Amino acid sequence: MSLEIVKNFKNIYNLKYFQFFVFLYAMGSTLNFIISYNHNTSIIKTLISLAVIFLTYIPHGYIMNVLNNIIHKKELIDEQASFKDIFNKSFLIAAKGFIAIFLNSLIWGLGLSAVIIGTAFALKIMPAESNMDIVMKNPVMLTEALVIIAFVILLFTLIPIAFSENFSIKDSFRWINIIKIFFKNWKKTIVVLLLFAFLVLALFILMSITMFICNYLVLLIFNELLKKSSIQSGTGFIFYLIEVTVPFLFSMANFAVTATISCVLANIYREGLTVPQEVRENISEE
Repeated sequence: MSLEIVKNFKNIYNLKYFQFFVFLYAMGSTLNFIISYNHNTSIIKTLISLAVIFLTYIPHGYIMNVLNNIIHKKELIDEQASFKDIFNKSFLIAAKGFIAIFLNSLIWGLGLSAVIIGTAFALKIMPAESNMDIVMKNPVMLTEALVIIAFVILLFTLIPIAFSENFSIKDSFRWINIIKIFFKNWKKTIVVLLLFAFLVLALFILMSITMFICNYLVLLIFNELLKKSSIQSGTGFIFYLIEVTVPFLFSMANFAVTATISCVLANIYREGLTVPQEVRENISEE
């Protein structure tokens, strides 16, 4: 079972302007962290936060264009296109994809809440004040929530691939169709998804360890070697700098991993589409 992870990584890393979109994603993620660091809530802050979130989605528009080319067996990116053309296309794809993901999130969020709350009432464990913390302590409810959430995460990993086939919002809602196509090669799909989960978790753990070590070293240096009050007052800035720089670097790594895995999944999706025309028409009608 050949997944060609390294080959896909090399292919996408060498794409035109890929490094820019990696930087853009990391910058957007960092800005979102800075905004969320301030716990004050306001309409302006919410709007800025949404704008920053969309900023991080533009690089995903770039990747979706690549996925579309993989599915349709074209060149990964038009090497003759200018930066402006590629950016504009990525922006438009991102805008459409953002709507698709938002609508799917809304539907699945409402559905997930309805299932959990409905089960809670059926089991008569919903307290009068509707405290979900109490509900989730029930092992039946917790198991159900974990299963549903795991399925939603699985689906949201696959939805961008299906959306990228025709850049169709409608395609992103054909959930049964998406699962059918991917699980024609279910072994590869499961292995890739597990690998993706492992890599994301590994990056998160590594980032946490790196931040802990950096913070510890800063404390050690400032407490043992630089005890002047004027310098000690700058430790807060150093800690803040670490909390911004380290996530920035790991956001770049996370985007590269996500892009690579998405390309692998796009190849699996394309293989699933390689069936007789009449079979594809029957699947698309469901």
